[in-house]
Amino acid sequence: MDEYEQNPEEGQEEAPSQPDGAFARINGGMLQSGKFTNQIVSLMGNIIAHDTIRSADGSEVRIVTEHLADTDSGGLIVDPNKAVEIMGQASGPTEITVRC
Repeated sequence: MDEYEQNPEEGQEEAPSQPDGAFARINGGMLQSGKFTNQIVSLMGNIIAHDTIRSADGSEVRIVTEHLADTDSGGLIVDPNKAVEIMGQASGPTEITVRC
């Protein structure tokens, strides 16, 4: 087992290994399944608040932006009329942490 693989907790499925540079394109329901926790993922949807995106399946996902270089903006620009793609680490069942 290499250093990037994690041991699953008892009763949880082991997350599929993630090749370097690869990431899963998911929706909110897939994120909620927990199968992608601690993996880099991509999520498409519409920004509905400075820290929330609504994915194509209607799920709301919190976007943690505290690690971005320019945090003076107070979060993401809200324009529910435009679709965006968010890439980051799945940090919980309804949360993605965006990193620079």
